[in-house]
Amino acid sequence: WNVAQIKEALLDYKIYIFFLQAISIYICNGGVTAFGAYIIRSFGYSSIRSIILQTPDGATTAISIYLSTIIVLKVKNSRSILLILTCLPVIAGAAMVWKGDWSNRAVPLAGYYLLPIFGAPFVLMLSLSTANVAGATKQSITSAFVFAGYNVGNIIAPYLTLASEAPIHYRRTFVAIISCMAITIGLTLVLDARLWWQNRCRRQAREREGKSKDEIDEVKKRAILEDWTDWQNPYFEYAF
Repeated sequence: WNVAQIKEALLDYKIYIFFLQAISIYICNGGVTAFGAYIIRSFGYSSIRSIILQTPDGATTAISIYLSTIIVLKVKNSRSILLILTCLPVIAGAAMVWKGDWSNRAVPLAGYYLLPIFGAPFVLMLSLSTANVAGATKQSITSAFVFAGYNVGNIIAPYLTLASEAPIHYRRTFVAIISCMAITIGLTLVLDARLWWQNRCRRQAREREGKSKDEIDEVKKRAILEDWTDWQNPYFEYAF
């Protein structure tokens, strides 16, 4: 454990953005995983059928994560754009369940199947946190913050689904999901703007130094061997 890296992590705005994103994304979990069968049953299905009808939501999660991963591997700096885009189906799904006509059960059910796509933004956020933090201790602190946010979101989520709100289509649940996805998008935009600015400033500083390629490679090797953080390494490029 490197004490200097612990202090740096606690002063790094990125850690707190990832923490808040983890909370926001996993508040959606309550209305999908914990009370999914109960919500589907409210559409007019039997208890057993409600459990069976939960099956496709695992497929939407898996497909969205798989497609996002492929795109990230093939397109440079596409994580943040994909994170924002994958929040949109969740917002649409929440709106369909909340505002849809439950007499036509296909509409809220289709909306419900969009909700589990929240798994993709979370995986993309994990990728951003891994790509933009260097230093073994600092990375460990970042992971701890993300895991804490994940748990806080899961603790809050069950309190947002109330059986008494079934007649008004679980308004509190779906307003919370829509709001949390909007917050996640906002936090991603803030993170992107800041990372872009930091990359720009670093490039300008490097151009002024005018070091040769061999000198730059030597610094990069030292950064790896000596476990430099992203703040300490002037040649660290932030990804977004």
